[in-house]
Amino acid sequence: MNTLFPFALAIPEGIYFSAFLVFLFLGVILFLNILRQKEGRYAFPAAVHVAAGVLAILARDIMTLLVAWEVLAFSAFILIRGTGTARGRRISLRYLVIQVTGGVFFFFAALLHFGETGSLVTGILVPSAQPFMVAAILIKTATMPVHFWLTQAYPSVELSITPLLSVYTTKVGVLTAAQLIWISPAGFPVLAWLGAGTAVGAVILALLQHEARKLLSYHIVSQVGYMVAGIGLAAGFSAMAATAGMFHLVTHTLYKALLLLVAAQAVHHRGHEDLTRMGGLGSRRPLLLLCGIIGAAAISGVPFTSGYASKYLLKEASQAQPLVTYLLYAASVGTGLSFIKFTHLLFFNRANPPSSDPSKTRAPSMVPLVLVAGITVLIGLFPHAVPGVPRRAFFTPSSLLSALLPLAASALLWMVLKKRLTRPATTVGRAGTGAGGVHATDTRAKPFPGKAHAPGTRLRRGARTLHNLGPQAQVLLFLLVLAVTAGLLWPR
Repeated sequence: MNTLFPFALAIPEGIYFSAFLVFLFLGVILFLNILRQKEGRYAFPAAVHVAAGVLAILARDIMTLLVAWEVLAFSAFILIRGTGTARGRRISLRYLVIQVTGGVFFFFAALLHFGETGSLVTGILVPSAQPFMVAAILIKTATMPVHFWLTQAYPSVELSITPLLSVYTTKVGVLTAAQLIWISPAGFPVLAWLGAGTAVGAVILALLQHEARKLLSYHIVSQVGYMVAGIGLAAGFSAMAATAGMFHLVTHTLYKALLLLVAAQAVHHRGHEDLTRMGGLGSRRPLLLLCGIIGAAAISGVPFTSGYASKYLLKEASQAQPLVTYLLYAASVGTGLSFIKFTHLLFFNRANPPSSDPSKTRAPSMVPLVLVAGITVLIGLFPHAVPGVPRRAFFTPSSLLSALLPLAASALLWMVLKKRLTRPATTVGRAGTGAGGVHATDTRAKPFPGKAHAPGTRLRRGARTLHNLGPQAQVLLFLLVLAVTAGLLWPR
């Protein structure tokens, strides 16, 4: 590896080089998209945010990586606060507090590592520093239950800002875990369990959402859970797991940016984010429909899409841990169901009058979507062309069947639950104008009404109760469960 500067920056290799290319590509595309929207006040913090993300993947010492973490946090704080609303100020402050807390854990881990080794070169940390770094990474990757900062902040900003925020912060957390963490207390892949559990839990909460960016935000949490699971399995359980987690970082970063760009276009024309009141865009915007289907297929793991390839590697890497495998399959079923719902409500549901004329959409607005969709398709067709991806038989009959079974389960669940999942959200609060002039209504979706003793009602009520506890109670509950688990697993 060729060192570029004395302060330990270098061009990465292998799968990390692929992530570097994606960070650069999406940084340029999404920054230009912000400028095209004539949102010049965001230009400087957006440029700094992109630079910090790229710095993180170039860093070859721990302190440079920590600087990248903190610059990402403060630039995102400015982008979130830029909405100018009281709610935006509250959310931005909460975002900054939790990110700085993660940075403090990172700093303590760096001090402990330096104290024992006298070196800050990027590499696996000493055992005494690992718990602090794990805490920092759980925050940075929005692992449940410390996911609230993401699901509150990302839907609250301008439409052009959300895709940019989705690219860097959580992915830099995954990148840091891949470079610095190697932990398996008492021989158990605890980090992999947390990641796989997050993948399932966030999907359940995503299914309860009726606002476009809220739903996609929960799916960011879920998909990053896949990556954390891969990194956790790298600690002696699978030699390929870290590569699989990083490959999923590459594919997810692309298709999630695509889905958020699609959602932004839809919200712009409808004037609101309520999926149950959108519909009809399939016939009005065929190119947008195509991009939406590509993104939904990729995140659902449809064969010959990028998401299929990276999820195949992750599931292959998890074979030594059946619990992780089963959780990832369950998350795949929920993801497929959620994006059947998303695509149906956005494009094929009963049409509603748009707030602007789709025929007057300027062609340049679709350029970012087409570019990202094109790369997503190419990766799906030629996964071996991605630097660092191992040569595997991605498209054997057994591989394709293992991907089609969860999708079939998703389709069956859709036929059973369609009416409940597409039931209009119930307005319980105020209505007003959100970020970017989008009409924002405080809604709480009730997709699962029914009798108190209906099958599954207790589970649904439990999930909703956990969701409504608030971040402080969720964190305390998480720490309690973690303490009990550690007590049970601690060697005697």
